Amino acid sequence: MQEVSPKTAVEFYQQGLAHARRSEWGEAATCFKHAVALDPNSPAGESLKMVESIQTFYYKDNFNP
Repeated sequence: MQEVSPKTAVEFYQQGLAHARRSEWGEAATCFKHAVALDPNSPAGESLKMVESIQTFYYKDNFNP
């Protein structure tokens, strides 16, 4: 079964949520960005902020042996 490309902000948002559930942060962010571009009032804006926060997080103690 071939995945259909989303066409509306709601579809992009839903696809972004599906990616986020699988911890596919880059794909989720891309979908949320498309959703916001189509509808600036979409809840995807908040989801995008959350995904970007996850992507930029790091635990400093992991880098200090």
